[in-house]
Amino acid sequence: MSTTKGLPWWAWVPFLPVLLALLLLWRTRSPRRRTFPVNVHRDSIPLPMEPRMADDLTLIKGIGLKSASVLNSAGISTFAQLAATPEGQLRDILLSANLRLVDPTGWPQQAGLFLK
Repeated sequence: MSTTKGLPWWAWVPFLPVLLALLLLWRTRSPRRRTFPVNVHRDSIPLPMEPRMADDLTLIKGIGLKSASVLNSAGISTFAQLAATPEGQLRDILLSANLRLVDPTGWPQQAGLFLK
């Protein structure tokens, strides 16, 4: 009889499903990057009509980050827009966003001071 070192061939059979599972996991986790050629013409990229800079409304006393985001979503993003908006309308905007504890009294006046 010949003696061989190592495991017999049938002892490797249980390791085969483990190796196949590891290979399958590796294959599914590796990202497949497919690139498609895209023809972009210079006139096909939409450009903004005019650059619009938003002011930092949190500089006004009483306006926090949440109030500023509510005002921005309502279309008030500059000091000029805030100064032109009446306090009643500001109160309605804040109430519609469920901000009941915020008092917009004096915000248009403060925004007017920032414009000077």
